[in-house]
Amino acid sequence: MQVQRRRAIRGDILASVCGALFFALSVGVEKLDPRNVSWLTFGDQQTHWLGWRFFAADSWRWPLGANPTYGWERMNSIVFTDSFPGLAIIFKAVDVDMFDKGQYFGLGFLISSIALFVGGQRLFSHLGLRFWSAIVAAALLGTTPLFWWMQRWYPALSSGVPMLVWAFYFYLDSGGVLRRLLFRWSALLLAAVATQAYLVIAVFAFFAATITQRFFKDRREFRALIGTTATIVVLCVAVMYVLGYYTVPSKWAQTGGYGWYSANLLGLIDPNESSRWVPNIPSISGQYEPTALSTGSLILVMILVGTLLVARTSFGLMTHIRQHLPLIGILFVLALIAITNTVSLGSWSAKIPLPQRLEHGLSVFRSSARFIWPTVVVLSTCVIALAARRFRTATAMLAVVLVIQVVDYSHEFNAVSKQQNGRSAAIGFDPDFWQRVPSGYTTFSAHPAASLGSGWAECAYAAVQTGRSAQCGYFSRVQGLERVNHLQSEALLTGNLDKSTVYWVSTGWLRANREILVNVYALSDLKVHVLGAGAVVGSSEVLLFPNCEARDWCSFLGHRRETLGKFLRSL
Repeated sequence: MQVQRRRAIRGDILASVCGALFFALSVGVEKLDPRNVSWLTFGDQQTHWLGWRFFAADSWRWPLGANPTYGWERMNSIVFTDSFPGLAIIFKAVDVDMFDKGQYFGLGFLISSIALFVGGQRLFSHLGLRFWSAIVAAALLGTTPLFWWMQRWYPALSSGVPMLVWAFYFYLDSGGVLRRLLFRWSALLLAAVATQAYLVIAVFAFFAATITQRFFKDRREFRALIGTTATIVVLCVAVMYVLGYYTVPSKWAQTGGYGWYSANLLGLIDPNESSRWVPNIPSISGQYEPTALSTGSLILVMILVGTLLVARTSFGLMTHIRQHLPLIGILFVLALIAITNTVSLGSWSAKIPLPQRLEHGLSVFRSSARFIWPTVVVLSTCVIALAARRFRTATAMLAVVLVIQVVDYSHEFNAVSKQQNGRSAAIGFDPDFWQRVPSGYTTFSAHPAASLGSGWAECAYAAVQTGRSAQCGYFSRVQGLERVNHLQSEALLTGNLDKSTVYWVSTGWLRANREILVNVYALSDLKVHVLGAGAVVGSSEVLLFPNCEARDWCSFLGHRRETLGKFLRSL
């Protein structure tokens, strides 16, 4: 027993070193510096970082994850900007200025990388691989595009593969007393809740399979299993509330668009432009996230098939399938949800009609292709384990396949490490100008209101840098903006503007409503001044400053200012 324990500890330590090394190569140790923020100010990562900045600058509220200064009608939380909600709560409590104005995402990547390699090593050791074979197999699983591709775009979602590997390990090692099962699954599911909603469903699939499997083995545990399941569900729901999952009305979660981001039937073999050597398969729009087996896994599949054809020996697949029917059934259901009713085979697709309520309900998880990930993790693990157990020289074989896989992906998996490092955000911001804006303007509001609207990043960054609220941004869940736009349009079209708000208005909207606006602003004495497009904001927006007559609030604009009426006449 002591020998096995020492072996397990040695394996965990070596796997942790491998995970840290892969982090250094794929992400870069510079990303651990909390002051290094430049790399987070491009693409979707802008809102992940800005969500944290608003959350850190705001006072504590209830629920703890509420983030009302970023978004509309005070309905938002750190959950809906995918900002590693659990880490956000911890670092807000720590309250260190270096993190409040910086980032912890690099640390999140490091934790995920180590967790993936350690979990993989334990998983393959449990499946019977020898010490070094398990280490190399974990590295083969850890360098899958499912992991490193997500780091470039969705930091929190890059924790998906590590959590699924641990979930599969807990499923396979589900014997023993129920107290152990309760502790393990509570910890893993709460970690998923504190990371990203998609991961909660994916991890819960393995938990459901575990409970079902135990029930079939010993039906006398029925009541105890129900109690364990209820306890874990209650804990998850409570933590979801604390983190702010319910700050947005439930109807907003149903965004529509089920099938926009689906899994392709050929997705398991489509590298999606991540491979040097494996050819891409044409697909339909929206299928850009990875869903394929890695290059190494595909090589091992070919080796296994070749062995089966030449040696004509059985792998005992039917026995394994019968042993794990509950898990296979659950993975099949998740795969159907991932494929969606927009069934696609390469570039061909056809839509199968669904009842409207069902389709709308399924749109809660619009990026449904992610539900194929559990299947990919299980298939990859099984292929690697079968190949390793088939050959005496398993370690050497897996090492060669690992080298091929790393070379194949080497031009891609270090994309994050190549991203710009620096202590300043790459978002347009004129500190001299914004510091002169009177403190009486407490809110910046974009119009028309839209998630991912034009100039949203500049609007939000200017707000958080100057301690204001931002009614602009980019969120995973936001609807109901029709009401916001109606109220703002009514205020702008009647001249009843909120005197504490700076309006970031689209020039396109101004042109579309020019006649009405001219009658209101050009023929009256409403003191609304404009800072024209291209001055501080982009070429497609202008800034409107109401209440200019109050203590000459608009004098700071200097020669660049003009009245809204005059500006409208020039459109």
